[in-house]
Amino acid sequence: MSPAIKSYAEEKLQKLEKYSRKIIEAHVMFSLERYRNIAEIVLRVNGGDITGRAESTDMYASIDTVVDKLERMLNKRKDKVTRRRQRETIRESGVEGGEAIPAGPESLKVVPLEMTVDDAMEALEKTDDEVLVFVNSATSRTTVLHRRNDGSFTLIEPVK
Repeated sequence: MSPAIKSYAEEKLQKLEKYSRKIIEAHVMFSLERYRNIAEIVLRVNGGDITGRAESTDMYASIDTVVDKLERMLNKRKDKVTRRRQRETIRESGVEGGEAIPAGPESLKVVPLEMTVDDAMEALEKTDDEVLVFVNSATSRTTVLHRRNDGSFTLIEPVK
């Protein structure tokens, strides 16, 4: 590969450090098959390897695409670790995430966890509860998911 492509790839890989400071090493492989420019990157991080691959008619575009894919993977991994730590902190404090805490007659206080709507649906399906209060990770707002008698769900979100 040309020095320009090599330096471009190095510059793009340095931007991944903001998502994970635990990147041990990166293996970058370039290949050219007729009109296809293929860039494949394997990141060795604590806990395993993350692999991304992209192809296009331009090597720079392939590098951009594979780095974008790796950013999403690292961000997803970082969010998963953050959620796990939040759950552990809540458990240590003696309150299970999303469970109701008796606060007097006819009132409940809840500790909402941050999660996606799909994760909330899965969590509610695993329990016998009818309602789950959580912080929607897409909107950063407290949201209520209600299970109806027919098994379908109703999502209740604040307007503002």
